[in-house]
Amino acid sequence: MKFIFIAPRFHTNFYYPVKTLLDHGHSVDFLVLYKGVSESHDLVKPISLDYAPVFRWWSKWRRKEGRGIIKSQYELRYGFPSPWRLVTGIIKIKPDVLLVKDITTVYSLMALGIGFLLGKKMIVMTQIPKHRRQRRSGSVKWLWRLFGSYAITPVLGEEKFPNDNHNLIYLPFVAPTESSGRLGLGSSEKIVILGVGKFQARKNQLLLLQVVKQLKSDFSLKLWLVGQDDEDDYLSKINTYVKDHSLGDVVEIFRNVEWSEMAGFYKNSDIFVLPSFKEAAAYSLVEAMSYGLVVLSSNDNGTKCYVKEGVNGFIFDPLEPADLADKLKGVMIDKERLLNMKQKSLAVAKEEHSPIKFYQKVMEIINL
Repeated sequence: MKFIFIAPRFHTNFYYPVKTLLDHGHSVDFLVLYKGVSESHDLVKPISLDYAPVFRWWSKWRRKEGRGIIKSQYELRYGFPSPWRLVTGIIKIKPDVLLVKDITTVYSLMALGIGFLLGKKMIVMTQIPKHRRQRRSGSVKWLWRLFGSYAITPVLGEEKFPNDNHNLIYLPFVAPTESSGRLGLGSSEKIVILGVGKFQARKNQLLLLQVVKQLKSDFSLKLWLVGQDDEDDYLSKINTYVKDHSLGDVVEIFRNVEWSEMAGFYKNSDIFVLPSFKEAAAYSLVEAMSYGLVVLSSNDNGTKCYVKEGVNGFIFDPLEPADLADKLKGVMIDKERLLNMKQKSLAVAKEEHSPIKFYQKVMEIINL
């Protein structure tokens, strides 16, 4: 079959879904609005449709008024390509299935409308929690009524809440586990803590620095912060904090690292910490698990559902440094427990996040 992914850009969480489809003999194309900085295009080269001229003009006007920046939430929600380029792009490829990112953006609605008129099978990739207080998502309901399509989400939510959207299916993020991290740790080796994320306030790396400052006198540890430059002021605060608190011998900062180079960081780390706020669905958590890292996630992250507390990691409050400090202490104080949790993390990734899970579920949906 021929598949088209339609999304704003080729995010790293698409890499293994694309790979597993290719590995099973299918054809895959990818239509994007723009190309990101740290993307790997060795599997498929995304076709950039670019923003429509009228939207570029409008977006430029907004920036002049100081009310928006490039790739702001406004642009991601309302940005769209030339309708003609989108239509011809889809028709030229002659796909059997469209995998469309989001439901309520202008770009996704255009793609769904075109796909419907062309009679294509469509699956929407959303990050709406499967289970939440709101029993039914209006957008998912109308997705079925208008297009007869299913939506998949990597966010389970709280299972105590029922869900009335029969067409919303939980499908976790996936990553292979062929290359495990370091599952051994000598008595004299430093414990390596890894944080991955753009250098912006929402990613909350300063919390991690505060906690490491508190723990460094009691534990032999190292902190690696890896991310793309984004908010210059926030990156400056991070560097200043490291300097002012003499953390240079404990903290290393790696900027603008290519995704293809990330394996080296995961393989040589022990604990992964995600301290972000308002994180709809962090993919890095699954990457860390696939290399056998203990994972600690903020409770403000949709994929915190991948953490089995006390088994492969813990969930903490990103507003409470003491909470994160206590959770890290509990993991690091007993190296035997640390190694056991690392092995459990790898096992969970292998059992619940294998790329074959994505392939099987997508094939099942197509045949419904």
